[in-house]
Amino acid sequence: MALRELVIMLAVSVGAHADMQALDQGKQADQESLFVAVLTVRQRNLHLLESECKEVSDPASPKRGQYASFHQVGKLIQNLKGLEAVKAWIALKGLEVVAETLFGEYIMVRGQEQQLQRAFEWSSPASDHESKHGAAKILSVPKDLNEHVLAVLGIYADHVGPNSAVGHTEAYAPFGISEITDVHTVPVAPGYSKNFGRYNGTATPQVVRSFYGVGNEMAAGISQDIFSGNQNWTLPDLQAFRGHFGLDRSIVPESIGNFSIDPYAAIEKELPCNSTSSSWAGCSIVTSWRTEASLDVQYMTAMAQGAATRVHTYDLGKITNQSTANLRLEQALVDWIVKAANTSDTELALVHSISYGLTEDAIAVGLMEAFNTEAMKLCWRGVSILVAAGDGGVCQGHGSTTCEYSPVFPASSPYVTSIGGTMGPESNLPEIVANVADGGAYNAGGGFSKLFPTPWYQKTAVSAYVDGEAIKASMPGYNAAGRGYPDLAGLSNNFAIVINGMLFTSGGTSAASPSIAGLFSLVNSRRLADGRPSVGFVNPTLYAAGSEACCHDVTKGANKCTWEGPSFANCSQQAAAFCTDEACGINATVSCLPTTCKAGFEASVGWDPAAGLGSPKYQRLLDLFSAVQKAVMV
Repeated sequence: MALRELVIMLAVSVGAHADMQALDQGKQADQESLFVAVLTVRQRNLHLLESECKEVSDPASPKRGQYASFHQVGKLIQNLKGLEAVKAWIALKGLEVVAETLFGEYIMVRGQEQQLQRAFEWSSPASDHESKHGAAKILSVPKDLNEHVLAVLGIYADHVGPNSAVGHTEAYAPFGISEITDVHTVPVAPGYSKNFGRYNGTATPQVVRSFYGVGNEMAAGISQDIFSGNQNWTLPDLQAFRGHFGLDRSIVPESIGNFSIDPYAAIEKELPCNSTSSSWAGCSIVTSWRTEASLDVQYMTAMAQGAATRVHTYDLGKITNQSTANLRLEQALVDWIVKAANTSDTELALVHSISYGLTEDAIAVGLMEAFNTEAMKLCWRGVSILVAAGDGGVCQGHGSTTCEYSPVFPASSPYVTSIGGTMGPESNLPEIVANVADGGAYNAGGGFSKLFPTPWYQKTAVSAYVDGEAIKASMPGYNAAGRGYPDLAGLSNNFAIVINGMLFTSGGTSAASPSIAGLFSLVNSRRLADGRPSVGFVNPTLYAAGSEACCHDVTKGANKCTWEGPSFANCSQQAAAFCTDEACGINATVSCLPTTCKAGFEASVGWDPAAGLGSPKYQRLLDLFSAVQKAVMV
């Protein structure tokens, strides 16, 4: 969560301690000896699939809004010959088919470690923890399956594997289901974190709704999905948040995933954050395990009050270092891919919000190709996918030690709407790109993909920026022929959230993405009530219209690479050693970040890889999408 995560790691180094072993209790030894592999069967007619996606999303196309059904999409891409061959190979190897998607795109097979090592030339993970809870990075498709299998998306310990996404996903009661007696009294947590300097205002739900021009608008008759990865949220916190800020409390989001118990309860007992005696470091650690999911659910539901919301969370085990953190995010992407492929029309949410990602060079190409394929399929079905662009500027994000361009996926996918971050209006200041140099707590993500070329809908916009003056200030090393992101940007600084019954502030593009996702849910609600189809994949319409037709064009600020430099660790530890609150810790951390890195992009008029087309405005979106012809869903 931007630089707040660095402060949390810093808190650990200056004396905070948590019993992380509580996350791994109760696992059976025989379970841990089994692993699940995810095989991607090559799908047919992908060129036709891309064509259909373009047709239904192009505002100039007579087929705009004529979306396909689940079965139409499935029949187009289904590869029965490949599926039969893969199943025969699985049987030959003595592996067990755990589950498969309805049209056979993905097959989950289970076996002992040695079986999978032989079948996939799998090299076991180096650490004992990763061997029990994760997947090896070194995977290969067997030669006799190359014709039929695109990739092996991962090998996972059986008890944390993605088999729950196919036929085993269950809805469960949100943790803390009991009502809060006094929802209008939320105590201020010790170490209540506000940004320092000029940008120290707070973004409340009322501030955010006013910023986008929503007013008192409510949603009805629509659903929306949040994908929060390896974090969770609690209903008491959500209801306290709603009560404190006067929001509707009648619709309770549904939790989808494989959490059976609250995995953080044991840690909270050791590090309680419920009184003024709690240290700021302890509070930071406790709240960090719920920040992402709480931010997502509290602001997506605050924007689209009345919408049916599902929160997809995934018990992937504990995170002990950057390697396991990357592994957890990969597993979360696999979970999204499989769910996207297997969601029926009756269960389909028209808006997805994803607030996590990894650098392109940290993800297997096959996984990214599988994600893009499923995103194209959802495009044809009329779904909008919004993805946070990251909080590390143009480099790898949290903890980067090099000054370079490292684009983030899935924000760099050509088939999603990537969301950057801005700051200013929450502090009654002009809107600019969120960045450290101007006094913010993080640098908003953006840049150009190294792998995916500039898509058809943004070629004119990208060319205008690449040929303009603003890019001349950027250090060489970016791929000017790549997919440019973000597409839009939104308020992202100092969002008020409730965790463990207390108010905190957080931010980053993870605040902007669910907020704007909720905005599009409101647009969908209006359209569906008028008998029109959903907005679907919005990028072609947004780029065809241009910044002024959809957005406030953000022309100030830059998203330089957030890197730590060789002296960062010692500097930050020494600077924060005497802090007694989190705001001081953030200030100390930011003061140690080098400012010499020139990798990054300046905002300018029109689209740019710092703020996209700008921050969307509700009335402009209503006007823009009302011009799209009325179409009958097919």
